[in-house]
Amino acid sequence: MNNQKGITLVELLVVITIMSFAIFVPMSLFNLSIKTEKDVRIENELQREARFVIEYITKHVRDGAFFEKEPTVGGDIFLKVENEDSTITSLLQYDSSANKVYLDPEYSSQIISQHIVEFTWDDTSNLLYLKFVLDNIDYEVSTEISKTRIRGI
Repeated sequence: MNNQKGITLVELLVVITIMSFAIFVPMSLFNLSIKTEKDVRIENELQREARFVIEYITKHVRDGAFFEKEPTVGGDIFLKVENEDSTITSLLQYDSSANKVYLDPEYSSQIISQHIVEFTWDDTSNLLYLKFVLDNIDYEVSTEISKTRIRGI
């Protein structure tokens, strides 16, 4: 009667353990690759936004634009230019309460970034600092911009 065919409980547990590892390892690698791809995509998006904002600001500052901060606490920051007829035109606005950057705020108010959580400059060294955050991924960039004038501080 000892000639029964089948598997023992120990053999079954060994097979289940081996199969669990055979499934768990590839699934973990797949999940890791998906998370890494998402993080890289987000960082690329933040870099693209940062590059555009920095290039836009740099171009206009070199052409004579200046920063102006609203006198209120936590006020918005504007990049403005003085026209030939002595009128002032806003080229860019950083809305500190909504963490958004608007292009041409007087007319179109097109949002060019909604991920900037910090927008500061150092008027002594003309250093512009931007901090972008998206899905808990931070991207910081700073650059020195020459010929900067600052008003309203």
